[in-house]
Amino acid sequence: MKRWALFALLLITFVLVGIPHRLLLETLLDEPLRRAGVELELGTVRPAWPPGYRASDVRISRNGYRLQLDSLWLGPGSGGLLVEVAACGGSARLALSREGPLRRLRLGFGELDPSRCLDGAALVVEGKLTGEIDLSSGLSSATSGHGSIHVESNGGTVSGHLPMAGTDGLGIGNWSYDSARLNGRLENNDLEFFDSGAAVEGIDWQLGNARLWHDGRGNWKNKTDFRARRVVDSPRAKLLLAMLPRATESAEGWRSYRLSGNLSSPKLIGLK
Repeated sequence: MKRWALFALLLITFVLVGIPHRLLLETLLDEPLRRAGVELELGTVRPAWPPGYRASDVRISRNGYRLQLDSLWLGPGSGGLLVEVAACGGSARLALSREGPLRRLRLGFGELDPSRCLDGAALVVEGKLTGEIDLSSGLSSATSGHGSIHVESNGGTVSGHLPMAGTDGLGIGNWSYDSARLNGRLENNDLEFFDSGAAVEGIDWQLGNARLWHDGRGNWKNKTDFRARRVVDSPRAKLLLAMLPRATESAEGWRSYRLSGNLSSPKLIGLK
């Protein structure tokens, strides 16, 4: 009995001390991330319970964007890989699995404030975000993907520039919002948003329908119908509406608009 106890103690000591845990975790994560053009830096790495690895002071960067994570736990999940993250003042849980011929990604997050952990973004969002993303695709890259997206926030600010191809972006200043929600679905690699809206600076915005798709020639296309209505008679609200093209106002105070064309050079018109 004593021999078995000694053997178990030596085995645990070897697992904790003898295995190069950092190298093992970097090897596990680095190759798939590099294929996506992502660079990874890890602070401290140690074995954790439930079985897996816990890393702290994690930095992820790509194309000038830098994401700082307080801690990351990675281990086996139901049918695949499970990642739990503490960052941006909140938390996130990512599950990667294979279900028959499909690969599935499920991401749930709560109380995430991008302004606290994301650097280099032209558009700065300051506010707590909660939501979930569920995506599936075939193991073959030619197989179409599908899934759903839901994100909401109970208030914050948006500032900076809207990214636009070939330019430094469109400056939008600094705007506060009281609430925002975004619902979408992915079907056959086309992204569609619906039942979405926001209350921004005394104006209600409602998204009727928005569709994004790739035309196969390197361009992302979009067709977006939305409407706006002033609910607070303030100079800020008047200024925001004045920035939009002229549109006919309904009896309920709604003005409708359409955004279409390439995402790099979209065209916005007011509807009659």
